[in-house]
Amino acid sequence: MGEGRALPSRARETSRQTRRSRTVSATSGLPSESVLERQLKAGIRGISGLDLSSAQIKTLSTYCRLVAQWNRAYNLIGARTLPEIVPRHLLDSLVLSSFLPPDARRILDFGTGAGLPGLPLAVVHPERQFVLLDRSRKKTRFVRQAKLELDLPNVEVVTSEVGHYQDGPFECIMARAVDSLGELVRSSEHLIGTEGVYLFPKGLDIERELHELPQEWNASVMKLEKSTADSSTRTVVVLRPSNAVAEGS
Repeated sequence: MGEGRALPSRARETSRQTRRSRTVSATSGLPSESVLERQLKAGIRGISGLDLSSAQIKTLSTYCRLVAQWNRAYNLIGARTLPEIVPRHLLDSLVLSSFLPPDARRILDFGTGAGLPGLPLAVVHPERQFVLLDRSRKKTRFVRQAKLELDLPNVEVVTSEVGHYQDGPFECIMARAVDSLGELVRSSEHLIGTEGVYLFPKGLDIERELHELPQEWNASVMKLEKSTADSSTRTVVVLRPSNAVAEGS
């Protein structure tokens, strides 16, 4: 009788393991491909003006898998954030699509790390050219491999300090770096075009950073919709040259 009662317990455990395998991949806590794609489709519905094909969704899912495969050796993103890679990293990047200037054809993402936000944006904007720059050879090695595997001819990868890089100008410059707004602008100002725009994802507590900005720049702080509430980004700071704002007013 005892042995007879043990069988349902093992069966229930097998069933639980099967259910878990459907939602979590074998790659270090990364959600399964089907879950990633569902999360992407749901999140993208909340981003204004963004309508992706099934092929683009699949490419973004493949990018998640690449990050998971390389993350242990290359420390691309925080390991604890891997199960939430879509809301914490992809949607956090894709939300910038709503703020890209329509005429921006050459865009710089500096301090790109795992290729964020540049790689996801390059997937959804094949008509634009993206330069992804980072001083870490390990990070740019991964980004180059991701560019190849995702087949993104509109991406250029550069290993350099942003202050040493001279191949400007750019119509738009962005970064997810933790540096202050003033530091980000001062390090890259030599690369921005005369009417170029900066896009910086930030949290809510940015008043001090705004006051420390160079006077040449006018800041608009855009609060994000609930669709990206699971990410660390709550606002996008859009910087335009003060003279351009004055002329347009």
